[in-house]
Amino acid sequence: MKTILFAPETINIAETTRMIEIAKASRAAFRCVFFGYINAIVRQGSAIRIRKRRLSRHSLLAAIEQLLRDPSARQRAKEIQQMSQAWNGTQNAAEFLSQTFS
Repeated sequence: MKTILFAPETINIAETTRMIEIAKASRAAFRCVFFGYINAIVRQGSAIRIRKRRLSRHSLLAAIEQLLRDPSARQRAKEIQQMSQAWNGTQNAAEFLSQTFS
């Protein structure tokens, strides 16, 4: 199953809530992971920033397709995946979201 990485720019409840709704709608086709520090992963080249005002189904799918066609983005994403697994970022993000929104 392919993974979508959500990386809120800030801890903003409205922004994060929209991302959670998109993740819920996408979970049948994608593994959805939340990760911080969007600026770092955009600079690193394995993510595309979609501004809140431009976030739509179309813009999300276009960004996913662009990243999937880019072999270097795939390699950089694997590097981030390895780092994330080393410090259990997925579990940390899940705990944060659970504590914040429960």
